[in-house]
Amino acid sequence: MADREHASTDEKVRRSVARTLGNGVVLLIFAGVLVAWGSLGAFTLEPGQSAILLRLGAHAGTITQEGFHLVLPPPIQVREIVNVAEVQSADFGVVGRVDEGAQAAKLHEAAMQTSDNNIVHVEFMVQYKVGKAFESRYRVADLEEMLRDSAQAAMREVIGRNTIDGVLTELKVKRVFLFTPNKQRMYGRLGWHAVEDVDYRGERVTIMRKDPG
Repeated sequence: MADREHASTDEKVRRSVARTLGNGVVLLIFAGVLVAWGSLGAFTLEPGQSAILLRLGAHAGTITQEGFHLVLPPPIQVREIVNVAEVQSADFGVVGRVDEGAQAAKLHEAAMQTSDNNIVHVEFMVQYKVGKAFESRYRVADLEEMLRDSAQAAMREVIGRNTIDGVLTELKVKRVFLFTPNKQRMYGRLGWHAVEDVDYRGERVTIMRKDPG
């Protein structure tokens, strides 16, 4: 009888220890998962970077200070790193050996009228930085398109106030292109050099270049 009671007591102890160990393992696994999930909210910002924080889809703030940061992990809060110090550039009207469709688009993009009613093709570049990370990502529908429209409008205004010679001399443009369907010889006598022939708006034209002299 005593042996049975002793065995029963040992069995109860073993079951209790097993339950305790099982609960401990579950707690350890849960804690590990929680720590691993929480670590997803840790990140480091390099100089010139900003972190846009979105909590359940809404803007929760923007971190601009470099160094280590810990925020709520995804999917509760997600982040997007934006390099606001990088100097970016956009080219306009660059003439190169591309297919004629792309070439026609470049001609149209940079075709500008001077004050003496000449149509010139001006190559230029705009360099810019992202000022505010959140605004550039979520409050401007198409940042690149807006930039290109604004830059072209500003350049057209400047070109429109100058003659074709003024574009070369006063504006100190490195290279100016024009295109003409039938005045190649006349422009050649004025110092313009033929670059190539392309189709533009259903017409065969010659792109000509003149460098400041």
